[in-house]
Parts: sequence; C-alpha cells; structure tokens
Amino acid sequence: MRAVKRAFADALLAEIRRHRFARDEAAASGNVSRSYLQYLLKAERHATIGTLISLAEGLGIAPEYLMAKTMEHLGRIRPLIGSEGTPPER
Repeated sequence: MRAVKRAFADALLAEIRRHRFARDEAAASGNVSRSYLQYLLKAERHATIGTLISLAEGLGIAPEYLMAKTMEHLGRIRPLIGSEGTPPER
C-alpha cells in the first residue's frame, strides 16, 4: 500500500504545481487542513474517496483525472518499490 500512497502524493503534488497553487491554497480549496495535505503529500496517509474528490474539485480538475494520474504514477513506481498490493493473477 506504500506504493499507492506515494503514487497519489506524486500525482497530487504535480497537479498542485501545474495549477500554481500554494499548499495553503490547495488545502483550503480542497476543504482539508494544511497539515492533512502535508501528510498526504509525504505519503503518510491514505486519502478517502471523499478527500480525493474534494481536492480534485478544489484544483479545478475532475476526480477521475486525478485518479488516472495516480494510476500512471503507480505504474511507474511499482517496479521500483515492488509488487505489493497487486491483485492475484487470474
């Protein structure tokens, strides 16, 4: 699960930077505290689906776009971290 947290953190940070938000602005627009945003960006916490939606909408992007970016990052970092969290083969 560490890979998932890291992938979300990377995707979220990239979007915050792309939209040129300060972290305080990103937290406020996403209706989360700055400290919680910091935990997410350091991959120390999992975001709930509600938090993902709130942050995405605060950044002016679709939640599914943020999720897709998370999956792209996950595809890049999983080989580096290991295959933890992958579903069993069918």
